[in-house]
Parts: sequence; structure tokens; C-alpha cells
Amino acid sequence: MSIITIDFFGTLDKYADFWKEMLGYVMLEGIKIYVISGVMPSELVGRLEELGYSERTHFTEAFSIFTHLSAKGEHIWYSEDHDSYRCSTETYWNSKAEMCKRLGSRIHIDDDVRFKYAFSKVATRFVYNRLDHGKSLIQKWHESLKLANTYTEWEDDYMSMYGFSPC
Repeated sequence: MSIITIDFFGTLDKYADFWKEMLGYVMLEGIKIYVISGVMPSELVGRLEELGYSERTHFTEAFSIFTHLSAKGEHIWYSEDHDSYRCSTETYWNSKAEMCKRLGSRIHIDDDVRFKYAFSKVATRFVYNRLDHGKSLIQKWHESLKLANTYTEWEDDYMSMYGFSPC
């Protein structure tokens, strides 16, 4: 089964109506969708639900960069100034590529190009959704998924075929 990963902040939270439709079609194709963000998984799932995303309809599972880094033994800390967890800059920018490799993701969609450079070391394709090229790739995929998953009048066409009797 194919797996894609997608960023939350700047991507799923910014264009929720588009992404809910798109990810719904992706899930219908049997593709697993993992959401990756810097916040803890329970907070991330709560934020997704606030925007109308539903587990098993729009995403398969949510993963935290800091949970991943903590499991690796990396030094992380909580910053009250930023009200979030922190780690070294290089560790942070490499984290999504590492996670995608571990999860077996074929594509990662993100709005922050600083994550892109670490993807040159893994087999996951990085799609930067702020550039016109990235947006057009996503839009083309959306249109083909929509065509594949919204044709509901097949039975009418099937039943109107002359000389053919269904069993």
C-alpha cells in the first residue's frame, strides 16, 4: 500500500476545504495518509478535527516531529517563550525526511522549503506546495482522483446497454 505524508501548519490548516476533498479521494484509492507536524499527536489530531478533518476519512494517522526525535534520543526541550518544544535547528529540518523514510512515504507535501534539502538523502519525493509547479502537480492529481471517484451513474449506463443482460 502506498503512503504519503503531509504537513499541517501552512498546508492542511491553510486550505482545509481543498485538502479535505483531496485527501478523501486519496484515501478512497487505498493510500495511507500520515500528517506530520511539530506538535504532539493528540494536539495535532485535535487541530485537524477542529478544521473538519476526520481520521480514516482524511488521514490515517498523525505523527509528531518531537515524539520521533525523543525516541531517537535527541535533545529536545520545552520553550515557554515559544510555547512549544524545541531542538537543534539542523535536527529539526532533517526530521521530516527521516520520518518519511521510516514510515515508507513515497511523497511528502509541505509548505516549508527548509525541509526539502534533507529529502535528497531519502527515496521520498518532496513536493513544495507554494510554488506554481508544486501546486499544479497537486491540482492535476486532484482532478484525476476526482474523475476516478465521483462517477456514480455507471449503473444507468450499464443497464441501458442493448443486447446485454446482467446475471
